[in-house]
Amino acid sequence: MLDIYDNINKKHKGCFSMSKNNKYTGEFKVKVIGTMRNENLTYSETLNRFNIPSHSTILRWERI
Repeated sequence: MLDIYDNINKKHKGCFSMSKNNKYTGEFKVKVIGTMRNENLTYSETLNRFNIPSHSTILRWERI
C-alpha cells in the first residue's frame, strides 16, 4: 500500500503526504482544487485522478 502512495507522491512532485490519519499537505489540497477547477473535472474524475477516498474530502477543501 505504501508503494501506491510513494508513486503518487513522485508523480505529484512531493505535494502528497499521507499518514494513518489521511493527512494531506496544503500544497496538495491547493493543487487538487486548482486542477479540478482549471480542467472542469467532476468530483469523481478528481477523486480518481488524485486517489482521494471520498468526495466529502474535496468539499471540505473547497470551503477553505
